[in-house]
Amino acid sequence: SAVLDECAFCVSDIWDEIVSPCFLTTSGPVLFITTPKGHNWVKELYDNAITDKPGWDDWEGWRLSSLDGGLFPASEYEKKRLTTNPVKFAQEYEASFDAVQHRVYSLFDYVDHVRSNLASVSDTNTLHIGLDFNRTPMTAVVGIKAGQQFHVVDEISLENSSTREMADEIRLKYPNHVIYIYPDSSGKAESAVAGDTTNFTILKEAKYNYHLVVDDSNPKVIDRINEVQNMLSDSEGNARLFVHPRCTNLIKTLDNLQFKQSKHSNVKRVDKQNDLDHMHDCLGYVIHQLYPMREQMTNWRVKGVAA
Repeated sequence: SAVLDECAFCVSDIWDEIVSPCFLTTSGPVLFITTPKGHNWVKELYDNAITDKPGWDDWEGWRLSSLDGGLFPASEYEKKRLTTNPVKFAQEYEASFDAVQHRVYSLFDYVDHVRSNLASVSDTNTLHIGLDFNRTPMTAVVGIKAGQQFHVVDEISLENSSTREMADEIRLKYPNHVIYIYPDSSGKAESAVAGDTTNFTILKEAKYNYHLVVDDSNPKVIDRINEVQNMLSDSEGNARLFVHPRCTNLIKTLDNLQFKQSKHSNVKRVDKQNDLDHMHDCLGYVIHQLYPMREQMTNWRVKGVAA
């Protein structure tokens, strides 16, 4: 048996490369005890432990506040609540994984939004694919419109790739579907690939028969983020965006992507250091076209702003 204390503050290699291999033959119990530290590898283990995913039947997870432990005086707990930064209090005393001030998709919750019982590719003849042009990785998310909901049922991530290879991969996986692609608008630039060919002309080739849905320029990043957030939970608390567990890269993005605060202004930008922004772009492109918030705001007037 083993006990990993405050494991959220350790690198994942401690479990993946040192502790876990020791139990391949003994199958002894392992206890993880920790204060949360945002959406890191321990959060992924916890999410798997509390769901019914195949292969995790012998895992269990609990999340208890300091008060739940029975040793922390209620008066001291209340004092800490009143005098501690709310974000820090949620993490340190309420065992909250969500206590990350700069999470881009703060409304995403693994339990609420990750589901295996989604619409099936075999039950529809139309797919909607968000595509980000980037050599490594080149990424895409594959979704199905299910009424007012959008189900992301697959993802594609190709290393050291090209638009041609991605186009081939999509058609290989889905040979008989009508496919709408929602790409990065930069794909119209001739400089994107060699010669006078563009990413768009490749996707429009007859052998692929893709339908491109794209504006002259990309929508603002913050607009795309707000539209995805609105799909995760609208003004009435309804979730309309769901992701299949196989979409591990997208789930990691929704869980972990953060804003990076500028040192010189109050402007927040998406942090691109961990390569989590590619799936974020793919999802944003397709959601912006299919579920734009501008349609919902057509009749709104904001004081001081002309219609």
